[in-house]
Amino acid sequence: MAASLWLGLVSLVEANAAAIIDVRTAEEFQSWHVKGALNIDHEEITDGILKYPDIRKDTPIHLYCRSGRRSGIARESLLKVGYKHVVNVGGLEEAGRFVDAKAD
Repeated sequence: MAASLWLGLVSLVEANAAAIIDVRTAEEFQSWHVKGALNIDHEEITDGILKYPDIRKDTPIHLYCRSGRRSGIARESLLKVGYKHVVNVGGLEEAGRFVDAKAD
């Protein structure tokens, strides 16, 4: 993903106009994640996203995981239940390239 797209995404996330979701397991998320990302396991994405009422079906959603495979699966799941603007950002390398990382 191009740097300008990531910078735009960061601005949207900071303004609460977009969501970035790490679809890895909670354990993976704890070891490293993108600053500001939510964590919803890809296997629980359609139910887990409902815990965040500010994420509506028309909210831009950006997903990432370790390699991009699980975020692709999560994207398809969200599209099937009516979310309209869902992007598979890819893996950690792509996610971390342009966004400050947070390790708790």
